[in-house]
Parts: sequence; structure tokens; C-alpha cells
Amino acid sequence: VLWGVHNFLWASGANASTVTTVMTRLNTKVDNDLVNPAELRAMRFGDTQSMPMLIGQATTPRVWFGVIGYLANRDRGNTAKATSYLNAVSTTADYFLGGNPLNMCWVSGVGERSPLGVFHLDWFASDNLYVNGPGGNRKDIRAKRGFVPYGIWRSDRSDWGWWSPVFGHKTAYPAIPTNGVNTGTACTWPGHEMYFDDRNAPLPAENTIHQTQGPSALIYGFLYAVASGGTTPPPPPPAGLINGGIYEIAPTHALGMRLDVNAASNANGANVHIWTANGTSAQRWKLFDVGSGVYELEPQCAIGKRLDVVGWGTADGTNVDIWQDVDQANERWKLIDVGGGNYELEPQNAIGKRLDVNNWGTTDGSNVQIWQGAGQANQRWRFTLVSSARMAASLEDKAPGQLLVYPNPSQGGAFQVSLPKSQKPLFLLTNSLGQTIPVASQQLGDGHYQLTPRTNLASGLYFIRVKTTDGEQVSKMVVH
Repeated sequence: VLWGVHNFLWASGANASTVTTVMTRLNTKVDNDLVNPAELRAMRFGDTQSMPMLIGQATTPRVWFGVIGYLANRDRGNTAKATSYLNAVSTTADYFLGGNPLNMCWVSGVGERSPLGVFHLDWFASDNLYVNGPGGNRKDIRAKRGFVPYGIWRSDRSDWGWWSPVFGHKTAYPAIPTNGVNTGTACTWPGHEMYFDDRNAPLPAENTIHQTQGPSALIYGFLYAVASGGTTPPPPPPAGLINGGIYEIAPTHALGMRLDVNAASNANGANVHIWTANGTSAQRWKLFDVGSGVYELEPQCAIGKRLDVVGWGTADGTNVDIWQDVDQANERWKLIDVGGGNYELEPQNAIGKRLDVNNWGTTDGSNVQIWQGAGQANQRWRFTLVSSARMAASLEDKAPGQLLVYPNPSQGGAFQVSLPKSQKPLFLLTNSLGQTIPVASQQLGDGHYQLTPRTNLASGLYFIRVKTTDGEQVSKMVVH
């Protein structure tokens, strides 16, 4: 349920009223089950107080809801609340890593005192774990590093065999009750001091992914990331197109070409066609949102001009050029999302028409016109973000020497990489199977590069490996 809350709070387009309700209930949950217990109980750790000790409550920082609360409040500017939640998560982790009555670090092989016996049938049955080799007569019962056992078990069992989770209680003094009473004055031992290293008892020595290992890895990994500055989220992918963003625009039937102003002219009437991608200002277009999905497109070689339908024409084959901005419908285009970062451009003076590459041309100089919408690739255009205020801010905030990939997640087209300015990089793109994907690299500025895959990238996980004279860095990129 809590991970569903997480996904909802960071989903684009979530209903504002529902978000407010969810945030209120999330904060109530975190206050009641993390902050208050950590402050009020002597043991200082957060978790549901009503839950008995039986599946790792005495060994595991089961406070992932506090992490969600911290991130949700941090990202919404609730600094005081976020800080309170982060402190409670940290205090809880401190308890399980040694700040408890037993001074026990509840991760095997870590710290001065940690669990020795962890119950695992495969481990016990392996010949490799005989100290004297296969066929030997003694096993090494020490747990391997990194296990988090259930630990202390509620004392409500009456069976006293060695298999019992309370077998170790039999010789304890004062006696630990086994009649189902494990709270109040009838219980003479504090619960969190009842630990016996009994690897033969499955319950206190057992460990599972979902109850002990997973939550421990999440909390300790999260706190390590906080300490190392790693929880600042990367710049989010654009939710659609960015107002004021500068894009390169490629026809989907010829992805190596770009929408281009002839000879980089800045004159009224300069023709618009397609040309091989070259990264110049003649192939970069700034978007101005005028509402309802309608944009004006400004060529960066001719500031103040707009992509324009010649003479307000509405007939198939009417030419397209650039012209001084006059705020008219023939300079306004509705960008219709057809998926994958691709859009159809509908001129607002000729509804039903589309920006079209004449006769499906794929060569330099193939003309661009308007034509009746046909849903074909020569009327569909892939928008690749080159720069925006959001991107500039993320580049300024990056740590020195950090490899930054943007946008990430990507739609599978061109993407950008930022590196320290002194480095001369060699780029390698691979998929999750280790297969190399050919890419073309183009330097956009000092330390700033655009990479264009030679083929469309399928959805999945990719790795960008950058080799320089200073070493090698790797970053992950997700393609939707």
C-alpha cells in the first residue's frame, strides 16, 4: 500500500485534492508509527508499537514509510516535517546498528558484536562449509556477512525442544514467562534484551527478503545516499514539451535529418526544408506555449521570426517559411502527441493539415509544406530537447566531475551528456545484455555533448560509459 502511495504522489497529473488528502494521511502514519515511538519509547526506534516481536521487529529498521514521508515532504518544501522524519529514520537505524541494550549490530559480520548463527538450510547442508573440507566433522556456524535475522521472538510458546524459538529462554534468570504473557509486570525481562544465538531454532535465527533483508537494505542504503548527497533527484523528464525549451526536430521517416532554415537565413521568407543534422542554430527551434497545446516555433538563427505558412495558405502543398512574429494563426501550430516523443504539427489557419515533408524526401533540401493529415511518418516529427531553463539549472547544480545524462528517462532519441570541461571523452552505449549500440556524438559546448543512437532504442535500461584521460564513468539511462 505504501509503495502505491509513493507512486501516486510522484505521478504526473495527480488530482491536487487527492494529493492533499494522501499527504495528510501519510504524515499521520509517519507521526504515529515513527516519530512518536522513537521519541517516547526507551528503545528509541520507530515501528508500529502494537506489533509483537516475531518477524524482525527487534532487529530490522522497518520504517520505509518514514523514507516516503521524508521524500514527499522534502519535495513539497515542508522542510521542518521532512527533517523530523529523516532524524527519526536515522535514530531507528542507529538503534539496530548497535545503540540497543545488547550493543548488537543486527547485521551478521558487521561491527564488534553481531549475530553468529543464522538459520539457512542450504548453508547447513553444504559440504563446503565443513571446516576440515568435504567429509570433515565440524561445520563453521558463523554467519556470512550481511544477514539480518528475525532475532527476539515473542515468549508465548510452551514447547521446549531445541527447535523452539524460546528454547534459549529455558535457562534464563530471572525466568521468562511462556504462558502467553509477554507484556506488563508479569514479564520480568525487557523484550529487547531477550536474544540467544541459536541457529537451530528457525524462527529467531531465520531471515527473509521481504521481512528483514529488504527493509534493512532500503533504510541503510537510503541513509548512506543522504550522507553522500545522493538523494537529490535528477531533473525529471519533461512532462510533454517545455515552454521555452529549445529542440531539434527530426522527421520520423528520416531521423538523421532536421527541420532546417535554408542557409541559416534570418530574412522574412527564408525557406524551411530538411537537412542532415549538424547542430547549428538553423536546426534549433524554441517553443512558446500559447495555450491549449498550441505553440509558436522560433528558429534560433533568426530570433523574433516564426515558423510560418506562406500567405495564410490552406491548400495541400502550400509552402512553409519563416516570418516576423505577428501573433497570427498561420504562425501557430498545435502539437499533437502521437507517442515516443513524436508529434504532428497542425497549422492553426488550416485545421486538418499537417507539417509535411514533400514526397517523403530524405535528402538534403527536401522541401517542407503543409498537407492533409494522413498519419504517416513524413508528417510526424521527433522533438529532442537541446536546452531549457530546467536543464541549465541542473547543469549548474551538478557536482564537479559528475557525469550527467539528460533527459533521463528518455524517449529513445538523442540525449545529452555533461562532463568536466577539460575532458576529451570516448562514448560507449550498451543495453542490459552488454550489446553495444552505435551512437553519433556531437559537441554542443565545452563539456557538453549530444549523443544520437544510430537506431531507435527499445524500452529498457541502458548504460552510458564515458572514458576520458581522467578515468571512466558509467551512468544508467532508462528508455520509455
